[in-house]
Amino acid sequence: MSLLLLLASACSNDMDTIRFFERKEMPLQTLSGAEILRSKSGDVQVRLTAPEINRYDGDNARTEYPKGVRVDFFDANKRVKSTLSAKYAIDSDRKNQIIARNNVVIIDYQTGDTTYMETLVWDRNEKRIFSNNPLMSVNGQRVTYGDGFVSDEKLENPRILRQRGTIEFDEEESESADEE
Repeated sequence: MSLLLLLASACSNDMDTIRFFERKEMPLQTLSGAEILRSKSGDVQVRLTAPEINRYDGDNARTEYPKGVRVDFFDANKRVKSTLSAKYAIDSDRKNQIIARNNVVIIDYQTGDTTYMETLVWDRNEKRIFSNNPLMSVNGQRVTYGDGFVSDEKLENPRILRQRGTIEFDEEESESADEE
């Protein structure tokens, strides 16, 4: 009888395990808790961190960041000058592009700008980062809306395309309204 119970319990499967093996394509490599540094002449220029990275091979070779990604860009003094983060990203080998999606945020610590958008593309062939989607950029009491974004690949010359408006808030007015 105990042998029968042992066999029955061996057949029970966790649904996540079943879904894992039902996937049509399995990653060639998986990396958890990743931190990747890119340097030039010993100076760190970029740091990429991700909770999980999956590498796929074959006709659709790519690297996926299914749990999000954060990229820090450093200045000559080794301080973070800007940060890009997203909840999902994919690096396509064939297209030589990285596409970041879902709550993409760019923070420029030098200007104080924080830009929010849903999709951002880094085209390594053209050496530019861009988006053709609506965005919002916040700098202190100023909020700017636009329909696109373009920058060099180091995020040093960002521009909002097709600006639709800028709203400036007066800090004193918003404080007095809160008091009433």
